[in-house]
Amino acid sequence: MAYTIIIDEARCQPQLCPRGICLAKKACPYKCILQYDPYEAPVGDPSHCNGCAACAKRCPAQAIAIV
Repeated sequence: MAYTIIIDEARCQPQLCPRGICLAKKACPYKCILQYDPYEAPVGDPSHCNGCAACAKRCPAQAIAIV
């Protein structure tokens, strides 16, 4: 089953994460959350997403949804 990672950029607040490094990115065991620079909003790469939602659970701004 294919999953889609939705990151609400209006809600995302990378400054809430230590040193601007996305906590959701760190939580994803499949490396489906990418962040190119600290303090920038991450992007989702659903190619390996299994729908576990570890990233959504870890996001302090609740800006991630898995559908």
